[in-house]
Amino acid sequence: MPTDSVDGVALYETEEELESALSLISKEISEATGGRETISRKIAAKVAVDPSFAGRLIAKRGSPEGFKEIALQSERQGTPKWAPAMTARLALDVARGLARWAAHGFGEVAEDVLEKRRAACLACPNLTEPGDHLFVRKTLGWTTEVCSLCSCAVEKKIRLPTETCPESDPDNPGLNRWGEDCR
Repeated sequence: MPTDSVDGVALYETEEELESALSLISKEISEATGGRETISRKIAAKVAVDPSFAGRLIAKRGSPEGFKEIALQSERQGTPKWAPAMTARLALDVARGLARWAAHGFGEVAEDVLEKRRAACLACPNLTEPGDHLFVRKTLGWTTEVCSLCSCAVEKKIRLPTETCPESDPDNPGLNRWGEDCR
């Protein structure tokens, strides 16, 4: 039985599932910082719903003081009002994405790959507006659409070599819409 819901839709099945997912995020952040840093449940929850915060936190992995400053500031501020509802699935997806990106050295794709991915996304029928919240548009830079299949910000996801388009190319079986092998 769900422990929480919004309009009758379960946010997570059990408290244990959510706690397990948040623990996994904490573990991935610790591994991404070479085991030097740990984060609280509250910080893990913010990482799960705020990709900009996750990026700032990881960017400070070489600076223990900077990392702690961002984490403490976040503890005081809490999760933004615009953030999506926390779900175990969202937390697990974020943890897995962080692990993949960390294993790849937090790099970005080459410019030609970036442009090919961007063109495919902009031509895709699965794009939706990121919302009208000014904070989302101006602060996070989500001025282009988000994918309605995975809820990712297009301009963020297309840069990561460890990410893939979630939909198969209707004209090329075995490839996704980016023209890359389906994973």
